[in-house]
Amino acid sequence: MIRKRRQRSKQIEISSLIDILFILLIFLMVSVRFSESYTYSEFNLPKSEAQIVGDSKNEIKISISKLSEFFLNGRPIEKMDLINYIAAEVKVEESPTVILEVDSESKFGDFFEITNALKEKSIENVQIATRR
Repeated sequence: MIRKRRQRSKQIEISSLIDILFILLIFLMVSVRFSESYTYSEFNLPKSEAQIVGDSKNEIKISISKLSEFFLNGRPIEKMDLINYIAAEVKVEESPTVILEVDSESKFGDFFEITNALKEKSIENVQIATRR
């Protein structure tokens, strides 16, 4: 008796693979968090009883985190770039309001360098953000 061997197909069945890839693609699209245009850091601000509500017109917000990360209007920036920005871009005649948001655990040297750059530029309207 001669047995006939069934010839196996030399092609790979990919229809099930396509289904699995499609499911993985949907899963990744749903689970990926889309990046924001700026980074937000949580600051541990010092407490104060006084409350000053400033004019939001022509306002510059400078933030320093406890890890010596610097932010200009909510966007990360290097310290030297921030100092150069203050020296070159900030115009005294526009009388900007500078809000310093400094973490209570940050280095005093970082705070000093920024305030020194503001002093050299003769910017007088500087507010230090606190929490109530």
